[in-house]
Amino acid sequence: MLQLNWPARPIALVFALSLAACSELALPAMPSFIGGSSGVASLPLLGGGVTAKGPNGYCVDRSSSSAGTGFAVIAPCDVQSDDGNSPSRRALITLQIDASLDGVNLTSIADVLQDEEARERLLGEVDLLTSLTLEQSAGATLVIYRTSGVTNDIFQDLEARVFMPLSGRLSVLTLRGLAVAPLAVDALESLSLDAINALQQANEAGVSDPA
Repeated sequence: MLQLNWPARPIALVFALSLAACSELALPAMPSFIGGSSGVASLPLLGGGVTAKGPNGYCVDRSSSSAGTGFAVIAPCDVQSDDGNSPSRRALITLQIDASLDGVNLTSIADVLQDEEARERLLGEVDLLTSLTLEQSAGATLVIYRTSGVTNDIFQDLEARVFMPLSGRLSVLTLRGLAVAPLAVDALESLSLDAINALQQANEAGVSDPA
């Protein structure tokens, strides 16, 4: 289990997490996937160091991902292929792999998020709804929150973010429900847990599909 030296290193931790949580790549609108054929079951990132994979019914979109920078877009398979699976819980999932975890521990991110300044640095101005540290999931922390900024007609204002280690690297998983079929808190939490399990199993087994 990774250990977090809280509060001895909160500034360094928040900075590291902020880098992983932010991506310069623009998130694609879900309709842009329709008619595409670039979905794969899994995708190796960073030269194969980490494998991106979604829960059942989700595929990794190669055209919107950036394997070399450790960024993956994961969406329902049926919006990437006419014969793809259609999951009952629909969301857009993104994965960002960042720096090595050497010297950084993640078990108490839930504590970090109780600090308003640190929380705003990581998530922006949000209403934190729930926070869960998964003791059996190698130090993963799941937070579900409601955004207080301007919403759009694609995503609902309810989001989830997971901070977790994958293959020795800091990884941030973000799930955004759709405005046309919004997810309740429990449904978003369940989908997040399935996404965590899929990623952990893929990386433990070394599963990958050709890029």
